[in-house]
Amino acid sequence: MNKNVKYIVMILRRIILVLSVCAGGVAPVMAQLSAEQMLQALSSPMPAAVVTRGISARPRPDASTNLCEEVTLAAGNKRSLYVVEAPAIDLNIAFEHNSAALSIEGRRILDTLAKVLQSPELRQERFVVAGHTNRLGSEDYNLRLSCARAIAAKNYLRDKYAISPERLIAMGFGFERLKDSNSPEAEANRRVEIRKSVH
Repeated sequence: MNKNVKYIVMILRRIILVLSVCAGGVAPVMAQLSAEQMLQALSSPMPAAVVTRGISARPRPDASTNLCEEVTLAAGNKRSLYVVEAPAIDLNIAFEHNSAALSIEGRRILDTLAKVLQSPELRQERFVVAGHTNRLGSEDYNLRLSCARAIAAKNYLRDKYAISPERLIAMGFGFERLKDSNSPEAEANRRVEIRKSVH
């Protein structure tokens, strides 16, 4: 019964959002970014003083770092790879329901991102690929799903565009960092974040 109520609430919120957009009340939650917008956002310099933050088949992110995979750091680098003030974009990369399988639209967005990451301005940079979910389901399930989706996006960029996996750091946050905290089940919270990282 509890799952049915959550599902009905989620559907009602989507209907209200669609109606308000049609009525001109609010802008769409996540407009897709063009390659130029992605490049402009991610080309911004890193801040001078950075502030860092300390399903059984799917990996669960490390509790202290949110990393989904082992990452090789430069000797002596003890900082978190997720820099809060770093340039970042949120992408509404669509996946199949309760899955890390990329949809056709999700692949199109990653195709655009790949061109941006291969640009002269960014080809030497390293990025966090962070998976986020909404609040539907358990914490463990969502942490594993967010990792699986971050890894799927990273692997797509590696396999199709030969973007070095050392440049992409998969992290999973589950519903820890909601984009719309007033509506935890909102679609806007299901996203993949691309954030410039430390070398």
